[in-house]
Amino acid sequence: MTDLNLLPWRAALLERRTRWFLIAAAMAAVLVLACVLAARFQAHGELARRQAAVSALQQELAMLETQLDERRRGQRQDAALTRQLRRFDAMHNARIGLVHRLDALARLLPDNAWFTAVSRQGDSLEISGMAQDEGSAAALMRGIEASPWFAGPVALHLQQPQQVSGQRSQGAGPVSPYRFQLSVQLAGAEELP
Repeated sequence: MTDLNLLPWRAALLERRTRWFLIAAAMAAVLVLACVLAARFQAHGELARRQAAVSALQQELAMLETQLDERRRGQRQDAALTRQLRRFDAMHNARIGLVHRLDALARLLPDNAWFTAVSRQGDSLEISGMAQDEGSAAALMRGIEASPWFAGPVALHLQQPQQVSGQRSQGAGPVSPYRFQLSVQLAGAEELP
């Protein structure tokens, strides 16, 4: 038999297989590197998209907060204006009410009576005046008690007239008029007609 030396053939086959293995390993490494890079680029792109979305949402939120602040400021101004209008209305109604009360006093005044002083102290009117007879003062008092513009009891202080000095005691000489003072409570705004 002949001796065959298969060593060079085996060495060439081993070298060819090693080369193919190294080429396949390099190709696999390149493929793995490409996949890793693709995944990283995709993750980076997704991260950039999410950051852009978060940035857009933050801008939208800032715009909404600005609008909300403007709305709150508008509501505060509206509330302040409403309070101010209510105060103006109350002042106007108080003035109108005082005018109506004084008009009611003038209408209630009998022909033979007159006022000498009218002053307001809180929720009451202090009225001083004169009347030719006590019936006129009483009629004024009854009229004030019946009026819707006034509330509460009427306090009446009536001072008797005095005979004018220097007259004879015979006959009825001229007498000074009756003096009266009234204290009248004003009706509240809810009680007015």
